[in-house]
Amino acid sequence: MNRWDKITHTHRILSQRRTPIATADLAEKLECDERTVRRVIADMRDSLGAPIESGGEPVGYYYQEVVGETFELPGLWFSAGELQALLTLQHWLAKASSGLLAEELTPLKDRIGELLGKQNLSDNELQQRVRILQISHRTPGRHFGLMLEALTQRQQMSFTYHARSSDEHSMRKVSPQRLAHYRDNWYLDAYDHSREALRTFALDRIRGSKKLDEVAIEVDSQTLSDQLGSSYGIYSGAPKHRAKLLFSANAAKWVGDEQWHPKQTSRTRTSGEYELVVPYSETPELLRDILKFGPEVEVLEPASLRSAVATKLAEAAAVYSSNDH
Repeated sequence: MNRWDKITHTHRILSQRRTPIATADLAEKLECDERTVRRVIADMRDSLGAPIESGGEPVGYYYQEVVGETFELPGLWFSAGELQALLTLQHWLAKASSGLLAEELTPLKDRIGELLGKQNLSDNELQQRVRILQISHRTPGRHFGLMLEALTQRQQMSFTYHARSSDEHSMRKVSPQRLAHYRDNWYLDAYDHSREALRTFALDRIRGSKKLDEVAIEVDSQTLSDQLGSSYGIYSGAPKHRAKLLFSANAAKWVGDEQWHPKQTSRTRTSGEYELVVPYSETPELLRDILKFGPEVEVLEPASLRSAVATKLAEAAAVYSSNDH
């Protein structure tokens, strides 16, 4: 039995009983071990809102009785993450429907439609009722396909890179390591031969790219994670600083549920204010994320970041205090 078969079978068993069913007995009926039974029960409680209680001797499971109410499995059985993944993939496939791979992608699009249909979800209805918004999206252009080829064929590449931070153009020769989709945009993680270091490049800033005959060097996944995945946001390099931020009780309602970094630490003060600590190597991206909260956040540490935020806020205030329009 797959996951949903176990859930529907468990629901049928519990609906027909007035006494608890022992974990071992339920495991036998589901043809699985007791640990799997506990996972099924947890899925039903957490994802489907099933009113499952436990008790009795030996301990068993049963539906809590509520006068005038009978629990039924909802038609929508996907978790939020699973539904988001399917709809996002469906959205991307729709955008690719006019490309060279349209015919090859059709079976995949049909299969997603079948999966949604099994849960009584209409493909057309979902497209009308669920929106996937792209914020600050920049097209990667033809470079995406070329980068993907170089990645899979393990070839080096050369291109001209126009850096936003310095507004400079430079020739790069790289060994591609992986593509990253971050905040609706595509980036290339690569070993930069001229700088002898790992770097991340925004695909929309690449010009004149071409594959080379030379074999790309390999960088192990742990080094990639340490160098490119340990600091805040898309910026590479090992963390150099730790930002300690204090959010107001009002902002804490949102920030407290967000993950800014996998290795963040946080605590809620008795006043309701939310203290968040994140590691970072470069300032620009973190600075932008802090500034969008305006007066709802204060940088406690380090002093350099606190000063940078204060400067930007003062510059913004100066723009609005000016009489010139």
